[in-house]
Amino acid sequence: MIVEAGKEYNFVYQLQQRKDGKELFYVVPSSLQMGCMNSPPYLSTATESTRTLFVRILALTCKQGITQPHRHEQFCIEPSSSMSCPPSPSPLCPQWTLPRDTRVFTRIFVDDFINGIASPVGRKHKHDAQLWTARGALHAIHAVFPPPDVLQHEGGRDSVSEKKLKKGDARFKPDKVLLGFSPDRRPTTQRTFAVPKDKKNRY
Repeated sequence: MIVEAGKEYNFVYQLQQRKDGKELFYVVPSSLQMGCMNSPPYLSTATESTRTLFVRILALTCKQGITQPHRHEQFCIEPSSSMSCPPSPSPLCPQWTLPRDTRVFTRIFVDDFINGIASPVGRKHKHDAQLWTARGALHAIHAVFPPPDVLQHEGGRDSVSEKKLKKGDARFKPDKVLLGFSPDRRPTTQRTFAVPKDKKNRY
């Protein structure tokens, strides 16, 4: 997302000063950084655009799936269904077939993307559904917030938090703590939210 002319002051960064240096250096980036605390309207517009792109990617690929792998996808797939899926169909990973009753839920809170898949437990295409959704989300995020190697930014951090990925925050799970609360799996108006035990003890 290109920064609007005249609004660049919201994005100025002071570089760390060298030990032997006396001058101060500042950077005025020409594109939006992930997680800009001082520019919430810009970040909200960018993240909502990312969500829209994600939904459109899914709409265009719901029958054939997404064959383009993403380097972070293995951090999203549920361990029980973490079989590596090659780009081309094989006996172990057949061509994507359109599930009749799978639903995708996607929301954004600040810079966190929250995605869910609703489908019958034990569906034989669960791995495909997770891979399809994960690839769509990751490709959409990197399309709007390009990674450092695309921007040729040496030492830059990936817009998809690798720390959160390795911690397991992006992995599909039947039960998930979202924004500090744990929703149960009952449908619609019967669903309730609980507070995790450690949080309850702190309160």
